[in-house]
Amino acid sequence: MSRADVVVTGQTAGASTRASLRRWIAAIFIVALIVRLLYVVMVVRLDAPILMEYDDGGYHVLAQSIASGHGMGRFGVPTAAKSPGYPWFLGACYALFGPHPAVPRVAQAILGALTAALLVALTWELGLGLASAVIAGLIASFYPSAIYFVGRYFPMVLHTCLLIVAVRALVRWGKRGTTGDLMVSGVTLGAAALVRSDTLMLVPLLAGTTFLLRGWQRQALVAAVALVGCVAVLYSSWVIRNLLVIGTPVLTTTQASGTTWEGNNPWAQGGDILQADVLARYTDPKVIAALPPDKREQLEGLQEIRAASQQWTEVQLDSSYKALTTRWRAQHPAAYWLNHLRKIAVFASPWPGQGGQVLWRYRYVILVSSGLVMSLGTVGFIAARERGPGRWVVLSVAIQALATAIIAFAHARYRFAAEMAFIPYAAFAATWLWSRMVRPPSRPV
Repeated sequence: MSRADVVVTGQTAGASTRASLRRWIAAIFIVALIVRLLYVVMVVRLDAPILMEYDDGGYHVLAQSIASGHGMGRFGVPTAAKSPGYPWFLGACYALFGPHPAVPRVAQAILGALTAALLVALTWELGLGLASAVIAGLIASFYPSAIYFVGRYFPMVLHTCLLIVAVRALVRWGKRGTTGDLMVSGVTLGAAALVRSDTLMLVPLLAGTTFLLRGWQRQALVAAVALVGCVAVLYSSWVIRNLLVIGTPVLTTTQASGTTWEGNNPWAQGGDILQADVLARYTDPKVIAALPPDKREQLEGLQEIRAASQQWTEVQLDSSYKALTTRWRAQHPAAYWLNHLRKIAVFASPWPGQGGQVLWRYRYVILVSSGLVMSLGTVGFIAARERGPGRWVVLSVAIQALATAIIAFAHARYRFAAEMAFIPYAAFAATWLWSRMVRPPSRPV
């Protein structure tokens, strides 16, 4: 066979593989969509009432305000209590199709299916092979947490979809150096930050990763600056809005310090605890007097916040929670940092740390899936160390998720994106381990 014949044969084989990849991406999208639609129709029910007592209710109220043309507000009062991306997504659904809970649920089913299909494409871009790409798509199609969040008013489905688009585009830029891929990564990363503000911590990590993708050269430096700049331009619209409407340039939300306090207080123990739960626990003055100093100080601060909650603005309330956390860290540093160590242990364990009773019936299913994906993903990441630097982009997502859990609290919503991003390497680990079992590597004589 001549050299020309070899080239033609290789091109034909490559075209055939790409065609197979496209067919699998379409098939995975259809499978994942069917699974999610069946879930929201048969388990959640399309017309099921919104859980107003949880975050779902808060997002619903904001979406109604946006759909009616009044912007981010609650009962006519402008707010920055939530990041704007997800309420605007819900508001768009309401504006187009009416304020019916079925519309966001179907839209999220489509986004979840798209994420599964994107994970097939990401696995391929990472150089992990077609078999791993198909397995990654199947895992994502049936992943319990990904299916569960489709039926709730939580930003995880939208955020993860945007994040996977950003990661895949940056990996493609690392391989091809195309400006379009870099811009797609920057825009979707900025959009993801507007959906969940903790994504801002990922931006410098990904900017640094550009040097692992392209080497220490001028092109990588320009790309890093462009990535940060793109996110900054998009995100600044939220900060400017807060300055103009609320009077304070709130960077993230006016609940950021309150959320941070929930995981950084004497009762947290590596997880989270709500102010209402603490106040309900201590009503007897004798019990309060017997509390250790750190708990008694925090309780007095919470009682003050509750008493003034009707008079203080969102910014004042959030500053009060920040003062409580700062005081506990300064006066009881050993307990504060011990709590951080507990968070790391919870985050790294297979147990997803969901919290609450809503997910109780799914808890062990999620435990198995989360534990397998994170464990296999780690094995796959190590086994694929010679398959290019694109994997460092995925590792950045895991590092950011861990950092968020440490700063706030160890909760499933902060590791969900990392679990999904590690699915390609979990799939690769499965194929890699299978190949070792079927055909063990030969030993030198």
